[in-house]
Amino acid sequence: AHYPWAFDLDGDGRDEVVGRFILSPDGTEIVRLTPEEWVGRGDHYEHIDRAILADILPDRPGPELAISYEWLHVAVVDPITGEDIWRSEGVHRDAKLLAVGEFVPESPGLEMIVEWALTDDEKESVILSANGEELRRGEKTFSSGYAMDWDGARETDEVFETKYGLIAVPATGAVLEIRDTYREDAKNRHAEDMRVYMHALDLVGDYREEVIVFDENEMLVYGAAGEAPAELDSPWNDPRYRLSVANQMSDNHSERKFFDWRTVGDAVSAASQ
Repeated sequence: AHYPWAFDLDGDGRDEVVGRFILSPDGTEIVRLTPEEWVGRGDHYEHIDRAILADILPDRPGPELAISYEWLHVAVVDPITGEDIWRSEGVHRDAKLLAVGEFVPESPGLEMIVEWALTDDEKESVILSANGEELRRGEKTFSSGYAMDWDGARETDEVFETKYGLIAVPATGAVLEIRDTYREDAKNRHAEDMRVYMHALDLVGDYREEVIVFDENEMLVYGAAGEAPAELDSPWNDPRYRLSVANQMSDNHSERKFFDWRTVGDAVSAASQ
């Protein structure tokens, strides 16, 4: 896999490791997640692109494991047995990376946004419901990234891509590209094709996440306009958010441990009772 993902899949307080297999805490192979026919075909096939543990299906107890494949599509599986709950039909041969979040509030549970490869050169962004139903298909606005809270409206997540500082609203297809603004603001000009990776986190403590850009000379911080919804808890008060940011990777295959923005404060409230 691109990364080993560590999750407590069975709730026993110990982490399993997710890659081409689910491995127990002592390294025992529990279940294979990649097809048997991929064995021996080379590492280009023999991996998954992303694994996210989240409570995706509201009517099913416990969390589910969402995975995407380089040469297959998207599956939601039982995190303990690895058995399919559903698997997408897909469009072409490549689902690449996916993000999980509350992207379409009127659809029950969490949604997944994924980049379909229609052909070798043509790609689209697709939103799938918690049950695998296709909700929206449109122009490619996402190839890697994770759910974020840009505007402070906790009922709907945005999705953030670190490579170009893209902030997308999946339900509408609206896109804000921080990279364009950065090029105008940067003290020193960079080559047009230079990749500058950006970071999303609540830097100034106003309940929303800002986008931070580092280059060799400066740090630039961009945030949503207007007053923050100050009645909301700061995500930093939630240990799950601190863990999510600590695990953040901003590169070509950006990663951040899944964080359910709808539950901000729940862990703090539970700990105080």
